[in-house]
Amino acid sequence: MDKHIASICVLGCFLLMGGAVTPCNAQFSDFNLRKELARHDLSEVEKKVAEFAIEYDGSAEAVYVQAVLEHDAQKAMELYNRVKVEFPDSPLTAFANFQMGHYYFARGLYISARRFFLEVIEKHSDSKIVPDAMYFAAVCMCAARKTETCRTELENFRKQYRSSPLARLALEDLSEIGVAALPAEKLQRVVSASEGKYTLQLGSFSQTNNALNLRNYFSKLGFQVEIREIVTDGKTNYAVWLGAFRTKQAAQTFGDKLKKDHGKPYRIVSK
Repeated sequence: MDKHIASICVLGCFLLMGGAVTPCNAQFSDFNLRKELARHDLSEVEKKVAEFAIEYDGSAEAVYVQAVLEHDAQKAMELYNRVKVEFPDSPLTAFANFQMGHYYFARGLYISARRFFLEVIEKHSDSKIVPDAMYFAAVCMCAARKTETCRTELENFRKQYRSSPLARLALEDLSEIGVAALPAEKLQRVVSASEGKYTLQLGSFSQTNNALNLRNYFSKLGFQVEIREIVTDGKTNYAVWLGAFRTKQAAQTFGDKLKKDHGKPYRIVSK
């Protein structure tokens, strides 16, 4: 990666986190990037942040900081992945996914990039970068020329996050593909047909948390999703159902598209 581009990535990363080295650890809270940039040039700021990484070696924050300071893109990716593997419960894991998504997007690997953005939505629903991840997940579909999915997700993003700075960009994106302010009516009619007797079962879990995570993942993308308790031989499972379809063929057509776009398996069941 070009050193100048990498430096911009460093700035963008910290600005995304509100100007602090980390949003989750008080030991870094006194470092404000904006103030430091007003007093020092980038090399001085990088030096100071590097000192933090050394002082707090072994922490999620230290590994993450090393990643954003790394000018070699491949090494940076290895460090981001280390954050994910070693610190799965850290809020910084969401940011690591976000940065990895941008890495793949910049290289034209849009479907791979999208998986990282979707992981932010699915596994880190409380993170403040969920709206950003939702927007960029949709943009990946635009870049991959999956116009229908792109259109639907951008419109859903605008509905859910009207106050987001990215909402205006989403509107511009929609304008460019000729669907400005157009609700995804066709998709909603297919998925939400109340009289439909078939639905897509996306999973069945013994633990409610697993079912809730899957439901929230698709709900944030604007789909009609519900959880149903199913008792078999005295054992309760929690099934995640998406949509209502009049025919099995309609359910299969939509399910295949859903699996292709989101990588989630399904089976067709009667409601």
